[in-house]
Order: sequence, then C-alpha cells, then structure tokens
Amino acid sequence: MKIRFHPAHLLPLILLADVAQAQPYRCGQPLPRPAMSSAQQQRLDSQLVAALHSYRQQPGPDGLIWVARRYGYLGHYDSAIHWLSQGIQQYPADARLYRHRGHRYLTTRCYPQAVADLEKAAALVQGLPDETEPDGQPNAAGIPTSTLQQNIYYHLGLAYWLQRQWPQARQAWQRCLDLSTNPDAYVSAANWLHLVLRQLGDEAAACRLLGTISPRAQLLENEVYLRILLLYQQKPATDSLLAQLQQQPADVQGATWLYGLYRYLRWRAEPQAAATVKARLLATGQIASFGYIAAEAEE
Repeated sequence: MKIRFHPAHLLPLILLADVAQAQPYRCGQPLPRPAMSSAQQQRLDSQLVAALHSYRQQPGPDGLIWVARRYGYLGHYDSAIHWLSQGIQQYPADARLYRHRGHRYLTTRCYPQAVADLEKAAALVQGLPDETEPDGQPNAAGIPTSTLQQNIYYHLGLAYWLQRQWPQARQAWQRCLDLSTNPDAYVSAANWLHLVLRQLGDEAAACRLLGTISPRAQLLENEVYLRILLLYQQKPATDSLLAQLQQQPADVQGATWLYGLYRYLRWRAEPQAAATVKARLLATGQIASFGYIAAEAEE
C-alpha cells in the first residue's frame, strides 16, 4: 500500500486560517493551530518538508512516523492521525504507530480511541525489550529521556485519567514509573502517579512516593514536574503562590505548572484559589498541552 499525498495534508505550506472554537473542545471538532513565531513556523515547516522528502525517498514506518510527528508539532493533528492510520494499515504490528496516534487522539479529545490505541500498543510491546524514543524537539543536551514503553504507559495513564478511570490510571503510571531509568523519566511519571494516588485517597502511598523525590535531582528537561512535587513537600503559602501567577509564561511548561498548582490547591481544599489558577491556565491557550487538556476535562 502506498501513502497518498493529498493537498490537504500540506496545510503548513498553504497556511490556512485558524478556526475559532468555543471551549471546551470535543472530539471531532476543529482545534485552532498553536500560536508560534514566524521563525518557529519556518523551522517546523522546513522540518516537515524534509520529513516528507525523506519518506518519499525511503518509505517505511520510521519515516512515516516522523511525517506524522512533524504535522502534529505544527498543529495539524488530523493530518498526523491520517498518516498514522495509513501506517497502521501497512504495519499493524508496529506499536509505535498506535502510541503516536493515541497521543494525537488525546490532543483531539477522542479519549476512548486513545485508550484503544494505547492499550493495543501496550499489548504489542509486552515481553519485548524497551527502546529509547527519539525526541522530536530535543532538550538542550540533545539526550532523549524517555523510551517507547514509558511513553505508551504515560499516555495511557493520561487517557484513563481524562475519563476518570482512576484505578486504571494508577496501574498505567505505576508501570511507567517502574520503567523509568533516569531522573527526568522518574519525576514525570511520579507527578501523575502522585496525583492519582491523592485522587484515590491513598495518602499513605502518595507520601511514600513523595519521599522518593529529591529537590536536588539532576534533570535535563522536567524541572516543572519536580516543582509540582515539591509543592506537596514544602507546602508554601497560598498567597505567595497566587502572587506569582502573572509571572508564569503562557507556554507549555507554564500550563503544566498551572495544572499542578491547581490540583495542589484542590488537595489543600482551597477552591477559590484553585479556580483562579484554573482560569489563568485556560487563558494560556495551550490547548495541546496535557495540563490544559486535563483542566478542561474537569469542567
């Protein structure tokens, strides 16, 4: 089977206008493209063109996945899903295709589809050795910090969380934590596992997990997850946290922090402060960030 190149899949080159959409977003409804500078747009467009050229020269699942990822970074999520779906028709035993399509189903708020894909990916890798997953947007050190199986269970946990399937989310994130082989992977999994443990009311397990977190962890990219976990260790005054709200950048990292802070204030039984933080989070417009998606799902 040959991938069909359709003009609709070259949207970054056509630069169609964004589509306005009322909140909250739902599966099947269009999402606006993420805001980005002209330099970032040009860089991502160039990376997409290079990925398309590479795939044409040497078709296969690796190149296909990179094309889908490049579409996703540009905010063309339906195009990413299209490519991955055609890839699944050709390579139905490749767990990576389900892992990445599951991610984009999360982005597009299609949570049952995300669960189905990520469960399929988990089944396909069962009993196999793990493998490092290359970063589409590398950290400053250029060192990948996650693996295929970590990412499968990380995203599967989120898919369960968004559907309020707390025990299943706990199992997925525990598996993700068990697969972690470096501090960055550990704190990202611990952040979400800690949240679901608190949600389930298992304070003893949450405290044990929190006890494994060191403020001196040497991280390459996941400092925001460490900051969130340290909230529960240090319990800073709410007034000081709210005073810093306007200083938070309206980027993905800022949205991640604000969701962590929102959940922390809910745990502290401070609903008004939590509502203030949530409003600030939704105002960032970071609609593809997991913090934004999770906050939106709680409306």
